[in-house]
Amino acid sequence: MAANMESNQEINDVQSLAEKKGASLFTIIQKIISRHPIMFIILLWLLFVVLPIGNRGLWAPDEPRYLQVAWEMTHTGSYLVPIMNGEIYAEKPPLFFWLTMVAAKIFAFETASRWVSAFASLGILLLTFRLGVMSKDEKTGLTAVLVLMSTSLFTLLMTTGNIDITLTFFTTASLFFFLKWDGRQEKKFLVLAYGACGLGILAKGPVALLVPWLSFVLWESGKYFRHEKASFAHLAWGPAVALAIAALWVIPACIAGGREYTRTILFRQQFGRVIRSAPHSRPVFYYFLNFPLDALPWFIVLAGVAPVIKNAVRDRQRELLFFGLWICTILVFFSLPSGKRERYLLPLYPAFSIIIAHIVARWSRRRDTTLWLRICAILVLVILGVLMLFPAVVPILKDRFSVLSIFPFDLADWHLWGIYIPGVLAVGLIRQAFKHLHVRQHRVACNLVAVSLLLGFAIVQLYYIPHVDRVKSARYASQTIRSILPAGGSVAFYGRRFDNGWNFYLQRAKIPVITDEQISHHPPHYDLIILRKKDLPKLKKVMPLTRYEIAAVQPVGSKKFVLLKLKSAGQAARCTPDKRPSIFDGSITVNAT
Repeated sequence: MAANMESNQEINDVQSLAEKKGASLFTIIQKIISRHPIMFIILLWLLFVVLPIGNRGLWAPDEPRYLQVAWEMTHTGSYLVPIMNGEIYAEKPPLFFWLTMVAAKIFAFETASRWVSAFASLGILLLTFRLGVMSKDEKTGLTAVLVLMSTSLFTLLMTTGNIDITLTFFTTASLFFFLKWDGRQEKKFLVLAYGACGLGILAKGPVALLVPWLSFVLWESGKYFRHEKASFAHLAWGPAVALAIAALWVIPACIAGGREYTRTILFRQQFGRVIRSAPHSRPVFYYFLNFPLDALPWFIVLAGVAPVIKNAVRDRQRELLFFGLWICTILVFFSLPSGKRERYLLPLYPAFSIIIAHIVARWSRRRDTTLWLRICAILVLVILGVLMLFPAVVPILKDRFSVLSIFPFDLADWHLWGIYIPGVLAVGLIRQAFKHLHVRQHRVACNLVAVSLLLGFAIVQLYYIPHVDRVKSARYASQTIRSILPAGGSVAFYGRRFDNGWNFYLQRAKIPVITDEQISHHPPHYDLIILRKKDLPKLKKVMPLTRYEIAAVQPVGSKKFVLLKLKSAGQAARCTPDKRPSIFDGSITVNAT
């Protein structure tokens, strides 16, 4: 009996020592991070943004189109006016395309736009950290960065080649410099704030000025009614600074692009969406229902302690007032036009993450904060469980759900086993988070939950995205086309232009679009026609397919495309007889870098 008691005591001593060693190691890591927060942020950026940057092809809707514009601008030398499929592209200003062209000098062209987003996301993270430091301390800044990185929408977009991340960088820079001015009253910071707005205009249009300017108007008005010193003069000269920066491109571009381009870029594209129905039309309350989902899991914390935030606003706690104002301005501003997409709200996420960081720091002893953080941790644990167990149940489910066949269950595949390394580590961090929640160390628990989410994102990047890419990207369908297309063969779209990256992968600056009217007058003689599967019956009505055969049916994104191959490809005309061959009629190809 005594021997058993001694043995149990030894086991307990060993376990206690192991726990102490684990705790001491965790404490050491915490101290290192607290001393070098910037280096830790850059390390996270390298691991979760840079490493997976080339693990897939171009994903529609925006990424292939924007890369195609930059690629055509590079090969045609049209650096002033953007070009898309051989025609002037008046949908967006050129700054993002210029940056993509610069990135393509260093990295592979296919990933160039993603590198622009990657560096913009790093800038957003560093600015968010500095905003957190300005509003409270370095710990709050670091927590804000971790919350931002692990918020679902930002996590998704920081690794894609989209303009919204670049726009968010400039709006966050404007917010940062304005708050620097508001605290120090040094005019240079106001100039920098409006300068950032000007560059944002060159990235995505006037919205980069309107949102910050409206926030500044409301802030100065609030100071006036609180009988504080308000400054309204910059609300007049500041926009002039931003517009002057934008005019450096707008004026020569409008001269070069002509009257129609000027009308589109200045009026129809920017203001027409407000007064008429736009693409992605949604009801006015769309964001108020959608934003909570896109801000998961951290919106749970915000909603749970809403009464406390209300008291903080009533008590005029300055650091929360402006960030709350920024969020409300963006929500209302983007709710008014009919066109709405989730990513339009991206500029509010840095402010949102700072508010969450303040919540877990300011009300660290409240039981309700503990409850909502515990719910977040449980939700993340469930997500991790699904991500790790899903590959094991694929063989059972794929007979019933054919879409799951894109996920092979190959025990020799290192991707399959590789997901369990970050998965087990993430579960261990969640376990530590629960321990810290037990003693109400909310900030540490919040950081651990955020890093666990990032590890879950790593699982998605490691295993899921490469398999989804085979049906999401046009890269593999284009490989099929190149294998069946004769040398110098011609390609055309049927019905409409498809922005899935076909031009880039097929190395063609222009792919012509054939319509029913053209077919009725002149039957096509292209070596290959790309069309959506649902449009095939329509094509058969206007053109008997006696000269064409279905070479393949390829899934790209959410659609299936039919590849029609000319049966007598060797006798087909390569270009229109009354035109010289050109890189813009599909008869001459351009090699991409």
